[in-house]
Amino acid sequence: MIKAVSKNQINFIVAMIFFIVALAVIFGIIFLREKARRINCGSCLKSIGLALEMYSHDYRGEFPHKSGAAGLEMLRSLDYVTDYKIYVCPASKTVPGIGIAPLTEKNVSYYYRGGLSKKDSADSPIMWDKSGNHGSYRNVLYGDGSVRGVTGKDLSKKSGKLFNLEWFF
Repeated sequence: MIKAVSKNQINFIVAMIFFIVALAVIFGIIFLREKARRINCGSCLKSIGLALEMYSHDYRGEFPHKSGAAGLEMLRSLDYVTDYKIYVCPASKTVPGIGIAPLTEKNVSYYYRGGLSKKDSADSPIMWDKSGNHGSYRNVLYGDGSVRGVTGKDLSKKSGKLFNLEWFF
């Protein structure tokens, strides 16, 4: 014998279905927004990588010798990449510099590893996201100019033999 379903039970089931669909839509939007930020971040790193390539052509195959924001400031002050927004990951809360102020660790959301040259391994990481930009995911710029995304457990495998990115996380 089948029991009749009350109007209250039907209303509850319909409300639960709408709630589940709404949650799925919200989580889908959040996921897509983060995916877009990762892509935009990779684009910023690629732009800086092209500037590093131009710098190395002008300086006998050498990249800026200073690490961190000081090395990136060498690129900015010599007009290789002057847009402050390029030095800030779109997923970070870092506020870009303005005017002619120098780049500092406070207005840059990437790590730069100075002292490398075109002679170093193509798999050597040159730049990567600071901790917190994308959770355990990192965009990494390598010596060959490529940008690849790596996750927490893959960092030590993909970061090359010369350097372990996990030292900075």
